[in-house]
Amino acid sequence: MTPTILLLVGSYLFGSIPFSVIIGYLFAGVDVRKHGSGNAGATNVYRVAGLAAAIIAGLLDALKGVIPVLTAKMLFPNTEWLQIACGLAAVVGHIFPIFAGFKGGKGVNTLLGMFIVLLPIEMLICLGVFGIVFAITRIVSLGSMTAGVTLSVIALIEKYIMAKNMSLLLLSACIGVTLLVLFTHRANIRRLVRGEEKKLSR
Repeated sequence: MTPTILLLVGSYLFGSIPFSVIIGYLFAGVDVRKHGSGNAGATNVYRVAGLAAAIIAGLLDALKGVIPVLTAKMLFPNTEWLQIACGLAAVVGHIFPIFAGFKGGKGVNTLLGMFIVLLPIEMLICLGVFGIVFAITRIVSLGSMTAGVTLSVIALIEKYIMAKNMSLLLLSACIGVTLLVLFTHRANIRRLVRGEEKKLSR
């Protein structure tokens, strides 16, 4: 295998580590995919195993995005496409993990980690938007989707209004990520429309 392929495969495999499932077993002795919302993510870990477990799971899931992108950036500093591809490979691993029967989470924290490296200031703004929406509604999915849309809006403004030097590839990645977040939250969208989406509580 070439170094590029090894890096992409390694990114997917690293993203496939089911940290939320592992943390659920360690803190509560259960498979979080069989409890709460059934999602293998930090929010459901909170419901099943508590705040400390959720924080650990969320940080580990974010690292799935940080480490592959940073590794690609250090080894191939002038290859933006590979950095994006490694981040996306980790996200795919999180959503469809080979180590957990291809049943993973929704990828939000891993996407957060990926873009903290690629677009740190923009991602901090998105985090702020998430915080505001969540503080008002107490609905994590709505905050996540709003933050995802915000990323694309910021990228479009920077590219076409502020004339920043953002590549079309990175802009496309931002838009693609927004669509991915909306896709993985499609069931949440249906519940929101029906007024049935649960607020975060234990």
